[in-house]
Amino acid sequence: MSIYLTIIYQYVKKLYDLNYRTTKQMDCQVIASSSRVENIVNDGSEIDMLLTGPLGIPGISRLRFAKKPSKIQIKENAQDGYQDIRFVWDQESQTALVRYENKHDGINMKISP
Repeated sequence: MSIYLTIIYQYVKKLYDLNYRTTKQMDCQVIASSSRVENIVNDGSEIDMLLTGPLGIPGISRLRFAKKPSKIQIKENAQDGYQDIRFVWDQESQTALVRYENKHDGINMKISP
């Protein structure tokens, strides 16, 4: 799986201007994702988004921020609360690599500064 992400990341670097850096602390750029990213809402204090994908396919997203987020949380069901999820921060690219389980009806992700 890691080799595929490396290949995808190298391809994305050619497709997008990854030298562009956001300066706003709470801006989020979706660099790559195995999920459909929908309904991104940035209220200035946190970012919420809906991620949907097929069951059995790991959910993996690389997100860029101006500053490392303090926490990333997911909510798998409407009746459940948010749970902290681990992410890997890459300081050089200012991106977070997030792994989760895809769900066809979606999961909610909340990102806090």
